[in-house]
Amino acid sequence: MLAHLDGTAGFANPSSGPHEPGLQAADAVERAHADVAAALRCATAEIIFTGGATESINLRIVCRRAVRCA
Repeated sequence: MLAHLDGTAGFANPSSGPHEPGLQAADAVERAHADVAAALRCATAEIIFTGGATESINLRIVCRRAVRCA
């Protein structure tokens, strides 16, 4: 994943169309997802990557409300 963060592997959107840089980025994200889940000893479904602090905070608020309402 470091090569994608420092730019040596190039930059690509892992969610965009079927092109090689995007597929490589998607594979790197999936590996990072699995690595973080393994380190935290949880399921990959429990790990959510966000784009920044505001998105993370909003996700936390929405999830908290959903749990309270359930």
